Amino acid sequence: SKYPCRHTNAEVVNLGFQFKTDMLVLEFSIDPAKISTDLKENLWLKRASVSLSEALHLTAGKILDVELSELEAGSRIRKAQEGFFTDVYLYDSLSSGAGYSAHAADDLPNLLHETIRFLEGCTCKRACFNCLKRYGNQRLHDYLDRYAAAELLKWGMNGEIKPGYSV
Repeated sequence: SKYPCRHTNAEVVNLGFQFKTDMLVLEFSIDPAKISTDLKENLWLKRASVSLSEALHLTAGKILDVELSELEAGSRIRKAQEGFFTDVYLYDSLSSGAGYSAHAADDLPNLLHETIRFLEGCTCKRACFNCLKRYGNQRLHDYLDRYAAAELLKWGMNGEIKPGYSV
């Protein structure tokens, strides 16, 4: 470090939290020829990833008949040597939890089919309290878009991509 700490009472502290739990990760390889990987330009990718993680969370909770607090969900966009990816994940909220995310993975085709059905089953313009919005995800409300989530999931399942958007 350029300016090392000279305090004698300093202590190195890790503010992260680590615990062992089950996890389901869906990795979507992004083809830069079909989907822009410029995150400043492509606002769709973040909306799609965040929205799909929320949709999976809600659908898995319903299928497994568990409280949403038993599961957590998230997403990340990453660049690796092998290419560009977005990961959508579902995990048990407690260390050494009941294995709910692993149970969701046991019948992955059904989970994905039900997630698409859930996303396409609402009549709102983007997201509402009948589909993706809930009190527990208020910080994500601006990103939630059920159409973008369905498009990302269809891309991951069979390479289907919407031909384009009108201005």
